[in-house]
Amino acid sequence: MVKLTTYNTPRQRRNDLVDFYNMIDDFFISSPFRSTRNESFRLDVETNPDGYLVYADLPGVDKKEVRINYQDQVLTIEVERATEKEIDEKEFIHRERQLCSMKRSLHLPDVDVNKIKAKLDQGVLTVHAAKLDIVDSSKLIEVE
Repeated sequence: MVKLTTYNTPRQRRNDLVDFYNMIDDFFISSPFRSTRNESFRLDVETNPDGYLVYADLPGVDKKEVRINYQDQVLTIEVERATEKEIDEKEFIHRERQLCSMKRSLHLPDVDVNKIKAKLDQGVLTVHAAKLDIVDSSKLIEVE
């Protein structure tokens, strides 16, 4: 089946038949990243006095395919993967290849960069980012 692509511009109307074909295509593609609404992964962000907890759903992703970076108060989670379905026959009718690249960024202020830890377990990435110990440097100065 041929994948039909629509463009959401004001001049063009969305075709219900195109949506139907896209829905059928998405159903038969076995990638955990394919969705009719979103081409990224889902995140939950929790905060507490000690720091931030970020949970990212990454089913089928290996830890070698994940890169996490913290710079200028922004935590970035990137996933890059290339998958290929191998078919042994010399003459094949159908073959699927996929290159997937996803990226999410979060503004997390006051994080201690030396205390960021990440763990990928059963398709869920957990990132714990400890907050900086901010010392109260204020002082009431008496006027003489």
